[in-house]
Amino acid sequence: MHYSCPLTDTSSWLLKNLEADRECAYYSLERLDEVPNKIYQLLNHPEMQRDIVENGREKVKNNYTGNQMAETVLKYLMECV
Repeated sequence: MHYSCPLTDTSSWLLKNLEADRECAYYSLERLDEVPNKIYQLLNHPEMQRDIVENGREKVKNNYTGNQMAETVLKYLMECV
């Protein structure tokens, strides 16, 4: 099975939950001129791509299943009541 390496702009949730260049590759919307270099870096380092994909996939598989996310939502809703 093949997976693609995520390259996305930052958000507070992503930065808190997925480690940069270990579980997800990021760029800054304030520094769009750096995006081509980031893409070049990823394309020329397939082992880095593979590591990001594998680490990120494991993190999501182990921490963000449907049941876990439902529990998080239910806990939040219970706190609101």
